[in-house]
Amino acid sequence: MNNTKIRKITVTGMLLAIMLLFNVFPIGFIPLPAFNATLMHIPVLVGLFSEGLGVGVILGAAFGISSLIKAYVALTATSFAFQNPLFSIPPRVLFPIVAWAVALLIMRLIGKFKEGRKTALHSSRVVGSFVGTLTNTVLVLGGMRFFFLDQYAANILKLEITPQIGAAVTTALVAVGSTQGLAEAALAAVLVPLICAALDTAFNKEKLVRKP
Repeated sequence: MNNTKIRKITVTGMLLAIMLLFNVFPIGFIPLPAFNATLMHIPVLVGLFSEGLGVGVILGAAFGISSLIKAYVALTATSFAFQNPLFSIPPRVLFPIVAWAVALLIMRLIGKFKEGRKTALHSSRVVGSFVGTLTNTVLVLGGMRFFFLDQYAANILKLEITPQIGAAVTTALVAVGSTQGLAEAALAAVLVPLICAALDTAFNKEKLVRKP
């Protein structure tokens, strides 16, 4: 087994362990009145930008499975949605793919100039992390709006089921996305590049964004 495979297995295992700790202890999912804030996207994005798309997707799937399990063992007001694997898992698998595509686009736009290589690498991680995290937020909140409208209105907003609840739920979810969602995206945009840079130094790697 060569050094690259050993590094990939090591980093993936380390990040999975961190995600397990986040899931077991009340630090990975932070209960809020309208939704659960999460830090689970951070290890997914670190794995994505340090070890490639395959690792990012694996970690994203682990994120989704942990959301599914959490919905059964630690009930919250939105557990009804995350108990459905078709809701809890796909957004977690898709958002690292979007982050990867955005990062590659940034690399190709800026990195074609040799002197801008380091800037392109950092910028790709910042923008990819921000857009990827927002993608997760939009997919989750959008799914909540279109597939769990009645339950969200009753459980969270305490509204009776009427023809007008759609507007009320949409307003509430937009408020969540524009506050909590943007905060999670900004946090990822700051932390992920810093952690990846530390891994660069630790493993003496010149670049971490590669073609899929």
